Amino acid sequence: MSTGRQRVREPPVCAMPVRLNFGLLFSQTTVLFSSNRVTILLGGHAASKTEAMYFPPPRMAYEAVDTSRFYIGGTGFIDFCEKFKYLGSMLHYSFTSADAGADKRITSATAAFGALKNIFADKYLSEELKGEVYKALILATLLHGCEAWSLHEDLFKKRLRSFHNRCARSMCRVNLHHTFRHHITSASLFRRLGILDIGSYFHNRILRWAGRVARMPMSRAPRQLLTGWVSHSRPIGCPQVTWGRTLENALKSKDISKDFDEWIAIAKERSKWRQLAHSIPKPPDA
Repeated sequence: MSTGRQRVREPPVCAMPVRLNFGLLFSQTTVLFSSNRVTILLGGHAASKTEAMYFPPPRMAYEAVDTSRFYIGGTGFIDFCEKFKYLGSMLHYSFTSADAGADKRITSATAAFGALKNIFADKYLSEELKGEVYKALILATLLHGCEAWSLHEDLFKKRLRSFHNRCARSMCRVNLHHTFRHHITSASLFRRLGILDIGSYFHNRILRWAGRVARMPMSRAPRQLLTGWVSHSRPIGCPQVTWGRTLENALKSKDISKDFDEWIAIAKERSKWRQLAHSIPKPPDA
């Protein structure tokens, strides 16, 4: 994994067979898995921009294991990081990458909205034009990579939906005092701007990606993971929100059957699936 920091250039770390080392020397981004620190040390020397990330097993604290810097070859060294940015998405050691990714996207979208504040606050521009600019620039930044998110309800409502509603009020030049005093609903602001609730855009992207994976041949890894499972027993406690549960919520929002055989048969027809994914749900009352 690359961080952009300047370090002493060494051959890359590799815990794989030696015959793969030659190809890895010319790989810009390589992710290698190791069971312990010794395996990394025996696999080769540290690359110039290598980062290590430790994923603790369930019910084990991250601090219970030594994650201090270790040196290789006398000059090279590897640091452990708790989160890592890869292709615009955040990876976290707790496997809650969706939470970290959503926070990162909200921060980027907030900066983009602030950079265009003069446009969104201009009272001479039509609200429909503001809505189109918002969909093209801000929503594209906010929902980048959301097809792989597995968001719990609190994060979805308190962060994503709050940001979307706040932007709608700003573009309509309405503050919270106005909404309370004049009983202005978010749905009415969306109609003025020509936009939809954030859940519609989020579910549209989830369904489009699910349809694309469903049309892949079984030889492709994403298609295999769609119907894959883990043979080990589930750990004690409430399971984390999975992508499958997020997909079920998206199917429910479009009145599509959650039965796997039924929805995957519909997804095989690309035009019909896109029409269902882009269908506008019944507008909320508030």
